[in-house]
Amino acid sequence: MLAEMKLANIRAFLKATFTFLFCLQWLSTCLLLADESQEAEQLVAASVGELPIILSASHGGARPVPGVPQRQGNQVKSFNPLPDAGTAILTELLAEEIERLTGKRPYTVIAKFHRKYVDANRAEAWAYESEITKDLYHKYHRALADARREVIDRWGHGVLLDIHGQSTEPNSIFRGTVNGKTTKHLVNRFALGALVGQDSLFGHIARQGLSVVPAIDSTELEHPLYNGGFIVNTYGSRNGGTLDAVQLEIGTELRSKATRSETAKKLAYAVAQFANNYLPKTLPSYAPKHVNHEKTAVLVGLTLNSSISGDVTYTDEFADSKRDGWIELDSDSSTLTVQQLPGQLPSAPELNLKASDTSTLKEYATHFPPLSLDNPGDFVTLSFDARHDNIGFIDRGFRFGLFDSNKTRFKSDGEHGTNNVSLDDNGYFAMLDLGGSTTADSAVLRESNNNEQERLWEGGRIAFDAPDKTSDPLIFSCNKNYFYSLTLTRNTSGSIDIVLKNNASDERNWLNGTSKLTPTLKFDTIYFGTLGSTADFAIDNVMVTRGSKGERTVRDSDVRVGVYVDEGAGPSVNDLLFVLTKSAGVSVTHLNAEDIRSGKLQSLDLLMLPGGSGGGQGRCLGEDGRDAIRKFVDAGGGFVGICAGAYVASSDYTWSLNILDARVIDREHWNRGSGTVGISMTDAGRELLGAKNQKLSIHYAQGPLLAPGNRPDIGDFETLATFESEIAKNGAPEGVMKGTTAIARGKFGNGQVICFSPHPEMTNGLEQLVCLAIDHVKRDRKKQ
Repeated sequence: MLAEMKLANIRAFLKATFTFLFCLQWLSTCLLLADESQEAEQLVAASVGELPIILSASHGGARPVPGVPQRQGNQVKSFNPLPDAGTAILTELLAEEIERLTGKRPYTVIAKFHRKYVDANRAEAWAYESEITKDLYHKYHRALADARREVIDRWGHGVLLDIHGQSTEPNSIFRGTVNGKTTKHLVNRFALGALVGQDSLFGHIARQGLSVVPAIDSTELEHPLYNGGFIVNTYGSRNGGTLDAVQLEIGTELRSKATRSETAKKLAYAVAQFANNYLPKTLPSYAPKHVNHEKTAVLVGLTLNSSISGDVTYTDEFADSKRDGWIELDSDSSTLTVQQLPGQLPSAPELNLKASDTSTLKEYATHFPPLSLDNPGDFVTLSFDARHDNIGFIDRGFRFGLFDSNKTRFKSDGEHGTNNVSLDDNGYFAMLDLGGSTTADSAVLRESNNNEQERLWEGGRIAFDAPDKTSDPLIFSCNKNYFYSLTLTRNTSGSIDIVLKNNASDERNWLNGTSKLTPTLKFDTIYFGTLGSTADFAIDNVMVTRGSKGERTVRDSDVRVGVYVDEGAGPSVNDLLFVLTKSAGVSVTHLNAEDIRSGKLQSLDLLMLPGGSGGGQGRCLGEDGRDAIRKFVDAGGGFVGICAGAYVASSDYTWSLNILDARVIDREHWNRGSGTVGISMTDAGRELLGAKNQKLSIHYAQGPLLAPGNRPDIGDFETLATFESEIAKNGAPEGVMKGTTAIARGKFGNGQVICFSPHPEMTNGLEQLVCLAIDHVKRDRKKQ
């Protein structure tokens, strides 16, 4: 009996000991796995960006992978276990320099692990030899895949720059795109010059004094050892898609400790210039719902107009704060400078002309590489952003055009008065009224090709606008943002067709003409002139493009936006159109009341009613027009109303649409004044509209003070923002405006509605609220 008890005790002791040792081993294994997981986090450095640019550096790491032997490279072609020294640090410096230049950071995916353990620039079968490093490999590529998805979702297209090192030419940078295959989207959209030309990425790198291979404008093939690896082949547009990928093989001297900082600065400047030419610089009209807005700068500047097609021949956004190449042709005391001025142009600094008197013509010009229209269908477009602060009306006070200098180029300020040679003939120009009145020829197209006519004063008139009841949209109005374009196209008869347009016009009021004199077919000079005004004229984002396919067509992926431009639409519609035409991924259709009544909404994704007069819009639409809008939204179409458009959307007037369950507080004092007010975003508003800050300052101009309408047949709206401060003029009582709804979201049938009482499209820095609202309400075509 005693023996049996001792034996049982021994068995119990052994069992307890075994259990303890098992638990200890299990705990050790968990701790080891946790350490490995933590180590994996440290061995791949990935960060979310604010630009459609991804930087990848897979070969610059120096850290070991614990418990993993070095790769042997058996059966691996061109096996190389050595790191690209300095590329990880260089990539981090490049990201910092891009952020310093643009105010926004690119996406980055950087390997901290040494290449001798894992090679992330290989297909998986050849990338690692230990299962322990499998997760590390996949972590790197998940980060790249996630970045690519977000770039495409947020901007529509972008670029991946894969940073590597080479020693073949220590002071050169090799381009790797598999001879253009990984940049198919870029080349198809912008032509070959976007890859190999002066304004390509490597063109701008060369302008920084760095040697590039292949040479700029060369058609030679890329170096076979450095023409692109697994990463650019996998994530680029070789097999479709809209993310292009370029491998940069950077020489040893350029990434040494002594030079890498300077190299990063030069590369950053080149990347920024390339992005300005070919990449969207904002969130498009549709921002993905999964984006973490706390990590991204949503409310950013606007991009160049994406609807201008062709190969970029010349561009200047004055980012260096210099007016290099721009010549002031007058010899008086007028000043031409590059500076940041108060106003609404999205980018700064700007080219600014300040005239010294109100009489004589003030002129300034620049030259660009000569081009010619050799074949029918060839075209050249001059486009730019513009604004002026003149009050009043001046007949034909603003003019601009394209000319052939005939090799007699301006070289210094004041040359007009002594050497009248460069713009006397051979060119085409537009003349526009300044102000809000329409005359017999508020916009005029002219041409000049003989020395007897005074420069840019008379010229042969080839088209002009006739007067009408409303202010002509081509007029250059005070303190309004404009995007102008002047397109010259060689027709089948050998003459030149000319089209003048801006963001406030559409095909019905573009100005068209055909040259009547012997056509001018060569161009190398951009000209601007102002007459009779001492206003500040701000010009920005000047661009010359050439091509042979005309304007871009609407893509299937574009959000199709209709904007009401008929009676009751106020001047702020121009600001709204400016925002929309500067946003990638948007096609805009101008609609009058008859268009809406006749069924043109059916081809669109959403309708926008702008500021102006709510009653004017509602009554102009009539019952048939209002019913057409209700049916459109009920069937799934989107609606965005701004100020007057919010009045129309409400359920409070005989001319209302009744698509938002809202009444208007203090209708008697609708005319309470204009100015800047504070609004407070709700949590839902911040999430939906991507506002980083809860409190925002925004322009207000007598918009509705919204409150629940309590209509049983319409769902309740959700408040996205309330007024924090108020304007109480013209007898309006104080204390009423604060706390009322400033931005509302509602649902009508199968459609979505967002209404703004204030004006985000007129508030510098808040324009993107409009685009994010569009994203929320646009029609879901997949459900159609």
